[in-house]
Amino acid sequence: MRLNFQKTLAAALCASLLALAGCESWPYYNYSAKQIRTNPVAMSDSPTYLVLKAEPQFSTFVSLIDAAGLENTLRSRGTAYTIFAPTNAAFAKIPAATLKMLKKKPNREKLRNLLFAHMVLYTLTPAELAAQPTISMADQSHFVIAADHGKINAIGPATVVSPPMIADNGTIYGINQVLMPPSAGF
Repeated sequence: MRLNFQKTLAAALCASLLALAGCESWPYYNYSAKQIRTNPVAMSDSPTYLVLKAEPQFSTFVSLIDAAGLENTLRSRGTAYTIFAPTNAAFAKIPAATLKMLKKKPNREKLRNLLFAHMVLYTLTPAELAAQPTISMADQSHFVIAADHGKINAIGPATVVSPPMIADNGTIYGINQVLMPPSAGF
């Protein structure tokens, strides 16, 4: 009996070591923990909205989500999303007057179209994204995906600047540019 337990324990230990050895092949293995996330809520069971809200680099994107009235949508746990979230630096490239205009109630539809150009209505892993030459967004716009060995490098004109952050109801990728599809209306 003791010999069987030792053999089982040895086999489990070997399997664990083999699994750890394969971690280097994961596309985001070389990122430090600080590069991956600045707040551990991104690793919790929080919905995408709360993960975005916890990341200071996405505060402008979150303020636009709030202005568009999409907070509850992205808090819901019944639907999954893939979100390509522009960083604050990406929004800094857009004139402040444009952002201010988008936050006004009469422009809510334009704002929603802009935000939907950054969302897919289901969750996509890096491998699933890498296998697709283009992706269809929630606003029906299409963007080309650039990937290398399963790591997503770009979506359309934007570079992916952070590894995926997994939330309870989706996956978030940080990007360095705001995607401006024709449906945005400006």
